[in-house]
Amino acid sequence: MPVQNRFLLDSGIVVRVLRGDVRAADLVDHLSQRGTVLTSAIVAFEVYRGCRDRADESAARNFFQAYLALAVDGDVALDASRLFRSHSGILSGEKSIPDTLIAATAVVDEAALVTLNTRQFSRIQHPGLDLLLIDQDAADWVAAVNQ
Repeated sequence: MPVQNRFLLDSGIVVRVLRGDVRAADLVDHLSQRGTVLTSAIVAFEVYRGCRDRADESAARNFFQAYLALAVDGDVALDASRLFRSHSGILSGEKSIPDTLIAATAVVDEAALVTLNTRQFSRIQHPGLDLLLIDQDAADWVAAVNQ
C-alpha cells in the first residue's frame, strides 16, 4: 500500500466497474476502505469515449462524481514528458500518450496507479510511480492487491 493511501484507478478498472464486474467493484470498495480513490481527467475521457449511449454516459458521470477525476496540469505534463522520453521503447506512439498522462497524474498527486495494464507498466521504473498491478484473469482482485 502506498504511504499516502491514495489510489488512482486506470481506465480498465473503471470500465469493468461500470460493466458490472464484481471483482472490480470489490477492489474499488476495498481501496476505498484503505484510503482515497481517485481517477484522472484522462481516464474520464477514455471512459466517456467508450460510452455506447446516454445510460452508459450517465453511469460514468455518477462514477466520476463519486471518485474525483484529477486534472492534467503543467506538473503532470512535465512529468509525463519525462516518463515518455525515458521509456521510449515501452511508451511509444500516440496510443501511449493517455497511459503516460495517467501515470504522471499518479506520480504528481502521490497516488498508486491501480491498473490492469500489467504488460506495459510492469516494465516501467520511474521516480514516484507506485503501481498496483492487477492480473485481470485473477478470480479475486482484492487478494491480488493484498499479496
